[in-house]
Amino acid sequence: MAGAFQTAPGDTLELNVVRGTGDRTTHVILGESGQPRRGSLTSLRPAGTTYLTFCYDYVMQDPADIHPGPDTDIDLSAEAASRFLAAAGLVVDSADGTRVTGHIDLGPDHHTPWGVVHGGVYTTAAESAASIGASLAVRDRGQFAVGVHNATDFLRPATSGRAEVIAEPLQQGRVQQLWLVTITGERGRALARGQLRLQNVPLPGTGTN
Repeated sequence: MAGAFQTAPGDTLELNVVRGTGDRTTHVILGESGQPRRGSLTSLRPAGTTYLTFCYDYVMQDPADIHPGPDTDIDLSAEAASRFLAAAGLVVDSADGTRVTGHIDLGPDHHTPWGVVHGGVYTTAAESAASIGASLAVRDRGQFAVGVHNATDFLRPATSGRAEVIAEPLQQGRVQQLWLVTITGERGRALARGQLRLQNVPLPGTGTN
């Protein structure tokens, strides 16, 4: 079915996308600026733009009728972290399904008995950052991502200072994802680099496969 429609702030578009591997329904809620607030369609333009759709069925819905997935309101702040994650120190600065950034203020609480930062701090940061990004990438499918292999190399010792963490996907598939996480010190030199392979699994209580 082909057609055209105009959007306005607050509109929700439900697109039933037909593909060779099956049907997929994508919900997109437009914010006050007319840009998408949720959903996987990132090419939408501002409110009032006319969209042409080809081989799509579409309906207009009230946003109140759309029930967000279980992880929509997950709190990624340091205050909401478990004691373990809080002690590891990763603060998430930005996160979406293609990139996660954060930082760790390294100090004595992260030290080994020999006064340098424990490698487990970097391993945990890599696991956390990649898991967050990979989970955000599949949340619209009712899934989240769990690490199945973490390979983190420790490149330079550190004792203190702010470490920047950047996680980006190398591969994102239907079943698994592979993410690269780079951790750099204040002088821009790499402290550690990790690769995390993750499995996409159903969110608890969703019953999705």
